[in-house]
Amino acid sequence: HLCDRRQRQMCIETAGIDKAKFREQVRPGDTIRLEANITRNSSRMCVAEVKAYKGDKLCAQAIQKYVLAKNEMQ
Repeated sequence: HLCDRRQRQMCIETAGIDKAKFREQVRPGDTIRLEANITRNSSRMCVAEVKAYKGDKLCAQAIQKYVLAKNEMQ
């Protein structure tokens, strides 16, 4: 999970990955560029369409879901 560096009280947990498609093989040493478009956002959940590019070629895409949770590790 990812913790917000500014607010240690909240963490972002991955809730799921839907409609994942892998279109191009990625090898060690390849440079990948990620683009994310947030399609839904609320105080407790965020949904993003994420695409990964190798150069100009789309190599993967998915819908990712994240849940905001209280940081229990303080």
